[in-house]
Amino acid sequence: MARRKRAFNRMPDAELLVMQGIWDEEAKGAVTVRASELIDANPDTIGQQKLTTVLTLLTRLTERGYVKVEKMGRSNLYSSAISEADYRKLATQDFVRNVCRQSTGSLLSALVAGGLIENEDIDELRTMVNQEEE
Repeated sequence: MARRKRAFNRMPDAELLVMQGIWDEEAKGAVTVRASELIDANPDTIGQQKLTTVLTLLTRLTERGYVKVEKMGRSNLYSSAISEADYRKLATQDFVRNVCRQSTGSLLSALVAGGLIENEDIDELRTMVNQEEE
């Protein structure tokens, strides 16, 4: 049986941590960030990695098109090429399509059964659905 090529290229966990670090710095107002700044700003996650490892992850993210790199002297400055909201949307669509077999109902059932959704979340979903219907 032929394998279907996936349009979405999910980031491995280590790359996602670096990407989240970039998004966090951009949310604080940074336009670009150096690898060393990511390490310093995230001591419990990215900061556990060596600089060479973080640089390798940034290179991979750049090659995949998730990160833009700008040379400034001897330093590389990194910025996101995709917003966190856009990545989340693509990742969710991929998850529903490939893991939940196109069923958002099975996704919601899994969230409820796993205790991962609370009453406040359900109220928020109701509000969003009601707004869409209007």
